[in-house]
Amino acid sequence: MEKSYPEVDRRRFSRWIIEGSAVLSSANDLKEPVVVNDICSRGAGVFCNHPVEVGTEVDIEISCFFDKVVHKKAKVIWCAEVAKGFWRVGLDFGMDALVEFGKSSG
Repeated sequence: MEKSYPEVDRRRFSRWIIEGSAVLSSANDLKEPVVVNDICSRGAGVFCNHPVEVGTEVDIEISCFFDKVVHKKAKVIWCAEVAKGFWRVGLDFGMDALVEFGKSSG
């Protein structure tokens, strides 16, 4: 899959491009397997098969850190259809930020 990021990244935090599995869940019965595309201390970008409404508070279980599963609370800050039936979703960890890559704060 082609990655289309601008040459000058406007992000305030370093981002790591990864490909790993995770599960998104929310209070409104969402339980969606997703693929994590990138992650930083304050959030992640994921691909999923269904749109997720901006503002939705979700839990994410990221299982791409070898034998460790990272549990985070996040808020959907954007969602865009990138191909027919395929969405890219931006998540903000807010106060539940990663302390350092691969190590959770909670």
